[in-house]
Amino acid sequence: MHLWAAWVTGAVKALTTAVGNVDEATKAQLQKDLSSLQGSIDTVPEEVVQAFAAADDPEEIALRLRAMLGDKATAVGQILARG
Repeated sequence: MHLWAAWVTGAVKALTTAVGNVDEATKAQLQKDLSSLQGSIDTVPEEVVQAFAAADDPEEIALRLRAMLGDKATAVGQILARG
């Protein structure tokens, strides 16, 4: 989770720097995209925190994660199982 957050933070900073070096139309579009991206970034960690915070039982955690991941749950589970 921390690695993901660090990567996203770096990507947002890079995009923010790029905004200062483009024409006005591109700048407006990038600002709109950054605002949208920021909303997504703000909601994902909260969902993850809630998946773990209220459940100490691994079965409960798995149920919450399965609901969040949808059709990607199996693939993520296989990656986690590899360690």
